[in-house]
Amino acid sequence: MGFQPAVTARAQDIHDLDYLIPVINLITHLVNGLIFGCDVRYIRKRNLFAALYSNHTGLRSWTVATYLILVRSGLLPAANLFRQQEIQVI
Repeated sequence: MGFQPAVTARAQDIHDLDYLIPVINLITHLVNGLIFGCDVRYIRKRNLFAALYSNHTGLRSWTVATYLILVRSGLLPAANLFRQQEIQVI
């Protein structure tokens, strides 16, 4: 991504997190696409007598899967952040 070569192990850990950028980008586009698709599909003008769905198992499983991916992608940066807070005596 254009960073200078890492000298320390902590800098290399930060550089190793570059793979998260496309993952977060993909999830963002997927969620935005699903929201837009639902807006277009279930517009009130076209669907005057829409069925009332209060429970959708497929949607719930996608929500849980996305949540787990985002939690997993947040653990590594948090661990790096805590390691950066340690004071090293030279």
